[in-house]
Amino acid sequence: MAPGELLGIIVGQTQPQDPRTMTIGFAATSLTQTGASLLLAADCRYSIASDATDTGIKTHALDRSTGAVVAGNALSVASAVELTRGIAHDHNRLKPDLPINFYSTVRLFAFFLDQIERRSPWSNGSEVVLVGFLSNGVPALAKVFTGPSRRAEVHLYSHRHSGSLMLFVGQRDGKEQIVSSVRRALQDGGPHWVERAVGAIAYLCEHEGEHAIGGAPSVAICRRGGVLHWPVVVMGDQTFLRGFDITPMAPPFAPVAGDERLHIRYDQGWHAGADQSRVPTRVRVDDGFCAVSRYVDIWSPAPDAFNWKVDPAALLEPPDLASPPHHVAITRPGEMSLTRETEVIVRPG
Repeated sequence: MAPGELLGIIVGQTQPQDPRTMTIGFAATSLTQTGASLLLAADCRYSIASDATDTGIKTHALDRSTGAVVAGNALSVASAVELTRGIAHDHNRLKPDLPINFYSTVRLFAFFLDQIERRSPWSNGSEVVLVGFLSNGVPALAKVFTGPSRRAEVHLYSHRHSGSLMLFVGQRDGKEQIVSSVRRALQDGGPHWVERAVGAIAYLCEHEGEHAIGGAPSVAICRRGGVLHWPVVVMGDQTFLRGFDITPMAPPFAPVAGDERLHIRYDQGWHAGADQSRVPTRVRVDDGFCAVSRYVDIWSPAPDAFNWKVDPAALLEPPDLASPPHHVAITRPGEMSLTRETEVIVRPG
């Protein structure tokens, strides 16, 4: 992911459900002339002194190269993840030469989540981001919204340029903190912006004002042609695997050649500054990516949910890999607060 300017993007005009959630996470894709990759990160608390809590694990694998970061109704999301993963695993085991594609995996997951949420009148809704690779090798993301008294929505995005796309789940203030950290990191240079974004989650995990977020970051990565996996994360004098402290079993050490651990240089003071003096982000509309938006009940109806589909042409526009890298944070109206300095362009109609 090359350095550059962060573009904050608002797409569509649907107000998202804002369920009370105990999560902050994001997914990011990277596309360059030489490769493509994806990353998931979220807070991960394995215990909490409260009767009301969600599942500790918030980053999931749905197949070899498709992952999800989740927030909201943990029971519904975990059930949809497990159902989708089991079907994808069986299909790919029986037809290894014809694996289920990312687009069909998203359709299947969205169908299950919608059906489960419809049968859960007590749910406040869910917000899930899935990430994987299209048939042409370009990384893509999808966001699925569910909520009381509303139709479930799915929004899919792929690259129009080289660079990065980012989607977020969880608490609004936490999303804004990550965006501010990424923008400041791109302006400052120095540590990679992904490192700063993961560091923002670590900062929020220990922030007194964000008592519902805790634990440590859980990070998953995948390169094109590879397998989604969770590397050991080294932060200071601790090591974590999916947010679980494994320092006694795997003590930290400095980066060395061939080291597959993910070393995060966490600077609490830097993140406190990014929190207290957040960098305003310019907002554009439907710029910098390809997109498809659908209602889930129409896009993936029950009689058609198990029929695999080819990628839609709207997501397959050849990206301009010779262009300067575009780093695009994609949000929905109402998902994050806007400031006076933010330029808002409203799409007609």
